[in-house]
Amino acid sequence: MKISFCRAWVLTLRKPSDMRKANKREGDKVMKKRVMFVCLMAAALVLPALAGAQTAKGKAVEVRITGHMPVGQLCTVACERFIKDAETRSQGALKFIHYPAGQLAMDVKAFEMCKRGGIEMAQFFVNRAVGLVPETDLTVPYFDDPDWFARRMYDPSSGGGLFYKLLRGKFAQQGLQVMTGFMHSPEHSTMTSKPISKMADYRGLKLRSSGRSLSVAMESWGAKSVVMSSADVYMALQRGTIDGANSGLTTFRSRKWFEVINHVQLLWELVASLDIIANLKWWNGLSPDLQKIIEESLRSSAIWSWDEAMKEVDDDIKFLTEKGLKIVDLKKAAPEEWEKMRLANLAAQEKLVGPTVSPEMWKEHVRMLNDTKGAAKTWRQVLQTMKW
Repeated sequence: MKISFCRAWVLTLRKPSDMRKANKREGDKVMKKRVMFVCLMAAALVLPALAGAQTAKGKAVEVRITGHMPVGQLCTVACERFIKDAETRSQGALKFIHYPAGQLAMDVKAFEMCKRGGIEMAQFFVNRAVGLVPETDLTVPYFDDPDWFARRMYDPSSGGGLFYKLLRGKFAQQGLQVMTGFMHSPEHSTMTSKPISKMADYRGLKLRSSGRSLSVAMESWGAKSVVMSSADVYMALQRGTIDGANSGLTTFRSRKWFEVINHVQLLWELVASLDIIANLKWWNGLSPDLQKIIEESLRSSAIWSWDEAMKEVDDDIKFLTEKGLKIVDLKKAAPEEWEKMRLANLAAQEKLVGPTVSPEMWKEHVRMLNDTKGAAKTWRQVLQTMKW
């Protein structure tokens, strides 16, 4: 009150013109304060909305992906390359969280987790879904080399395209998008506790299998198949529960089965590809640009993995030989026996796998198998040009 009274007394001593100027200055100050107040209120209302829009626009899409093979194995390295490439291409719009070596899930568990949306993506051998997608048995084993396999699976122009024509729609019915992944091995072989030089030598042996069609193949040679996860094989071999196992050289090495068994047979019965599945709802919710980035990063990493897997065969053979294992290439050492095994397998697949799919589908599968065998495209040309 004292300040106001003194201020009023001083003002009464001023000239009228001075008082008008003073009043104007006071009015200007009030107006400025009001304008500032309005601006601040507007900012308080508008800026959070803008900030929220920028955050939503700039927020990275989190992608949880589970791996199958051990750390350091080729398919795991290929997946790491894929992740790095996709994150770089997207300029941070994609952010992957990688769980390698089955840390989170593998095989059917990975399939179910991805289907439910517990993870966005997973590495997956498609033939492990045979209980829900019988058509996956048409992928392996048909004794095709990498060029032939690539044409049969991914190239309609060569008379093939099984992956897209027969599998993609079936996986979509399970709520999954299936995509080309990484080569696991081009030579798929067997390890046994005794030497094998002909088909009859397999008779009675209990061999680990990783799926129905592979069991059909081994049983067509006279063996007894035992389906089990690769993670359980080492102890089963060590204890003599099984007499051998069926997989690629890369698995024999990375899972250290060579420590408990000493004979290897190169069969070249199939090209093993560790493919990628994604939750379909999540996939469809991505922008076309992000889908394209994932696809092209997969293409690049897949081509790299095929190159490396084929180079790795000689290195694995050298490594296993140095560890004291006896290795025989049945396709080279006993071509008549190898052909006998191939034909026995094909007849058994038709008898046992054929009825699980429609007659029309089996017929189309055989047509693709025959038409793509002598076509000209190499695996590299197929992967470089395939349409997603």
